Amino acid sequence: MKEMKEKTIIQHVPSFCDGFDRQTSTYNTTDELLNILWVKSWEKTPFKGVPFYRYSVSKDCDKTLLMIEYKHGDIHKWLVIGYLYNDDGINLPSFIVTKEQK
Repeated sequence: MKEMKEKTIIQHVPSFCDGFDRQTSTYNTTDELLNILWVKSWEKTPFKGVPFYRYSVSKDCDKTLLMIEYKHGDIHKWLVIGYLYNDDGINLPSFIVTKEQK
């Protein structure tokens, strides 16, 4: 993939999903990123009954992953929702999995 100079997010679509095109969006700030329609839509519906907790980022080799976390008490679920390119200045917590969460 060519290097992207704009702050860009590419939607993660799991390989087991057919018939979906990955969306690509640009942004300048954390607030703009989190208000992209397809990003924001993840907040609205609990995941397997667990409510939205926060967005976070995780480094994976040369990519930064945008994660969404759902949490209630001891139940913690998470999903990769996008790949961030040129993510300088994005102010989100780092995603860390503890031994208890695995």
